[in-house]
Amino acid sequence: MDEPTVGRHEERHATNCQVCPHRWADHDALGRRFCSATREVGWDRGCICR
Repeated sequence: MDEPTVGRHEERHATNCQVCPHRWADHDALGRRFCSATREVGWDRGCICR
C-alpha cells in the first residue's frame, strides 16, 4: 500500500528551514517571506528570526 504523501506546506511545518537554523513552523510572517525569498534567489544572507 502506498504511503500518504505530505504536501509542501505540511512538509515545511514539520522540518527545519532550508535557509536558517530554525524550524519552519517557528517563523513569523516576515521570517517566512525573508527565508522564502532568500532560498528562491539563492542568496547567502543572515537570519532575521527572533
